[in-house]
Amino acid sequence: MIDAILYVSRTGCQWRQLPHDFPNWKTVYNNFWTWRNVGTRQRIHNTLREKVRKSEGKKPAPTAAIINSQSIRSAEGGEERSYAAGKKITGRKRHLAVDTLGMG
Repeated sequence: MIDAILYVSRTGCQWRQLPHDFPNWKTVYNNFWTWRNVGTRQRIHNTLREKVRKSEGKKPAPTAAIINSQSIRSAEGGEERSYAAGKKITGRKRHLAVDTLGMG
């Protein structure tokens, strides 16, 4: 089940296009959304992040963050579209905050 969810995440394929060696796409899809809605996915993420931080000699919870932004080309209109003069890109700007190990 987890391999199927990670496969969709890595490849960007549609749920219905999951290879046949994984469980039925509807089962995988329903489990993904159930886990997401009850917070299972976030708990797994937090637990793994804490374990990695501890293995690197850091505190389990980050105490500092690095914030960065990236301009992405976009042909879509709307209020969120802007122009990044330094990069000469018209599109959207996305922001990301990570800890000192690069984990979100």
